[in-house]
Amino acid sequence: MEYESVGCFKDRANGRAIKKVDGKYYPDFPGGSLLIDDYKKRQQAIEKCAVFAKLKGYKMFGIQDGGMCVTSATAHETYNKYGESQDCKSDGKGGLLANQVYRFLERKGKFMFCDNRG
Repeated sequence: MEYESVGCFKDRANGRAIKKVDGKYYPDFPGGSLLIDDYKKRQQAIEKCAVFAKLKGYKMFGIQDGGMCVTSATAHETYNKYGESQDCKSDGKGGLLANQVYRFLERKGKFMFCDNRG
């Protein structure tokens, strides 16, 4: 799974640019317990959010305030709702009301078809 940062973007507590998915348990979903711990103490916050978003089939995800995961099916359309921000920290985990946003890279290449007809 590959992803890259697209930048730092402003957010608001009311009317979030990308939906907060942190602190919830998703019992009917593989990886549903990845985000139930305290995000400020979470180890591998970026990676866990990436796995959650990828398993959901989403195109983008973000990290805010040191580890809070934000993602949704429409994140790729709404992440820049409030414009760019300079408030993300250099660790890749956003800042206060600032999302460090990532997108998944699409694999492009040739595929080979094989069969067993001799």
